[in-house]
Amino acid sequence: MEVKSYIARKIDRYVELVICQLPRNERKEAKARLENNIYAMLESAAGDRMPDSQDLQEILRELGTPDQTAAAYYVVKNRKEEVRRERRREAVRSTDTLMLVLRAFMIVSFVLLFCGLSGLILHTVSNVGMLFAGCAMALAVQFIREIVLMGKNDHFPRRHRKV
Repeated sequence: MEVKSYIARKIDRYVELVICQLPRNERKEAKARLENNIYAMLESAAGDRMPDSQDLQEILRELGTPDQTAAAYYVVKNRKEEVRRERRREAVRSTDTLMLVLRAFMIVSFVLLFCGLSGLILHTVSNVGMLFAGCAMALAVQFIREIVLMGKNDHFPRRHRKV
């Protein structure tokens, strides 16, 4: 059985005091990250020599009390969640803008299609250019819409979609 060194015991104790303040589902990841950070800081502080208790005390002083470290973990986590939410909002805004533009093109294409058909029926227009232009635009809009919404279920209201 290996006897842990003084430094390893101090690090383990500090990490335990920090992670006991975190939710259970986040403890394993937080423990690994915190231990890795402390050992990396200890290695860089010691340089070429073996780290000693003075180096560890300096690092723990720099990190602060376990309460401060746990609070800092929440700040970093909340910041990451806020960035993720903002990116999601931007994606929704850009998709909404694209859908608005596609609706406008669809209206224009149906107007061209209607004008082309009415011109052919009333014999006021002999070429079918507007008819083809309207059909081409309508097909292009539908194709783009399918690519943009690929993987999204557009048939259910938002409250029924999984987030």
